[in-house]
Amino acid sequence: MVLLVWCFFAFLLLAPPAVAYAVYLQIVPDPSSAVVGSNVTLNCIFEQSYDAKNDVILWEFMTDSKRITVWGSVPGTDKLNEQDQHFQGRTEVEFKQEKASLTLQNIRLSDSGEYRCLIFGNEESSKYLSSKLVALSISAVYLEIVPDPSSAVAGLCVTLNCMFEQSYDPKNDVILWEFSTGTKPITVWGSFPGTDKLRDQDHHFQGRTEVEFKREKASLTLQNIILSDSGDYRCHIIGNGGSSKYLSSNFVTLSVSVQPETESSHTRKRITLAVMALAGLAMLIIVLVYKRTRDQFNRHDGNSCTHMK
Repeated sequence: MVLLVWCFFAFLLLAPPAVAYAVYLQIVPDPSSAVVGSNVTLNCIFEQSYDAKNDVILWEFMTDSKRITVWGSVPGTDKLNEQDQHFQGRTEVEFKQEKASLTLQNIRLSDSGEYRCLIFGNEESSKYLSSKLVALSISAVYLEIVPDPSSAVAGLCVTLNCMFEQSYDPKNDVILWEFSTGTKPITVWGSFPGTDKLRDQDHHFQGRTEVEFKREKASLTLQNIILSDSGDYRCHIIGNGGSSKYLSSNFVTLSVSVQPETESSHTRKRITLAVMALAGLAMLIIVLVYKRTRDQFNRHDGNSCTHMK
């Protein structure tokens, strides 16, 4: 028994220590459901592991056994020193007390992969700290509504941009916008396979849609929006009959309200009512004057006839 206890303590003393990561990478929002065209932020959290006067901080992207630099600093500064061309023009970095945040803008399908951040010292230092790898998964289709879908006004227009990068085959695929209010979804606009021509559309939207196809997105403009257009929208890309392709975007909620009357519109209404009242009064005066004049003329004419007799 004593021997077993001694063996147990010996194991604790000789066992390798648990790995403690001094650097931690966090991707927000949820890296498992990022969408094309949106932004993600890679927070490199380092507490006291980073020496702002000497160290280099670097974000790294790994895919297909390749490692490329997303953003790397000049030693001891927050200035850009190294960056792969794949990410050029799409990054912003902000340094705070215990973390540095890299925002990757307008993300693409090709940004899917694993990321990590590293901190290492200058040439005289052996410091080399690495975070765990965090996977970023990007959806192939993304829907945005402009202008702000949370404050749309009845009678105006909104545009539903379906962004698909390289996911849409214009020679074979169907593109479709869908509307849902919690019940059965209905078709806003659906194309013939491999064309930009209208095939399916619910009568609720007939005569109020216009579609424009561009290189990496298709835009559906919904005109003269009404209160009953409020609800959830998404777009789909569907392969032809022989394909299993079925890609869906995120849901975007459209809220339509009646435009509140402004002070200027109230003033215009008051002026209009006042003008109408004055016009009515003027018309009444004209009628009364005309009637009085006519009566006087009739009396005078009657007197003349009596005198002649």
